[in-house]
Amino acid sequence: MLDAFGPSRLMFGSDWPVCRLAATYTEVVEAARALTAGLGDAERDAVLATTAERVYGLR
Repeated sequence: MLDAFGPSRLMFGSDWPVCRLAATYTEVVEAARALTAGLGDAERDAVLATTAERVYGLR
């Protein structure tokens, strides 16, 4: 997805609380961080926060 859309068009999301059937929320967030570990700081921040902030007008 990152290759196809880039960090400015992706955002982290979860299926909380359903994900608790397989993992804790902390484990889900850690998995997202692991999957974005190869990105630069700004790109990782985009996927984990700033894209959602921009899209939903949270800032």
